[in-house]
Amino acid sequence: MHDPHIWFDVALWAEILPFITDELIAYDIEHMDAYADNSIKYQKELLELDSWVLSR
Repeated sequence: MHDPHIWFDVALWAEILPFITDELIAYDIEHMDAYADNSIKYQKELLELDSWVLSR
C-alpha cells in the first residue's frame, strides 16, 4: 500500500525526484544539465536529512 502523504516522508521525495527531474527536462531541455546536476545534489541532501530524521 502506498502512503498518499508523500510530503511527510523525505525518503519518498528522494525516490520520486528522478521522475520530477525527467519531467522538468522534457519541458525545458535547454536547461537539462542544470536540472540533472541539481537533482543529484538535492537527492543527496534529502537522503542525509532522512538519515538524520531516523536517528532522532
